[in-house]
Amino acid sequence: MAIGKLTNSAIRCVGISLNTSKLSKTERQQVLNQYSAQTGLPCVDPLIEGTGAIVDQLLREFPNETRRA
Repeated sequence: MAIGKLTNSAIRCVGISLNTSKLSKTERQQVLNQYSAQTGLPCVDPLIEGTGAIVDQLLREFPNETRRA
């Protein structure tokens, strides 16, 4: 988030995306849970489980935004 604040001081992070391709399924889940617990944000490997948890958080954070089809 510190890097994002260089271009937008009002940045709001809604999730974390990690590449866990070199981890076992058990290790992957432990790492995702660890980062999620540390930050309070959904943490996913988008290539394995998709981005649904981050999209859900985005919709909770910005419920009044106009949705485009």
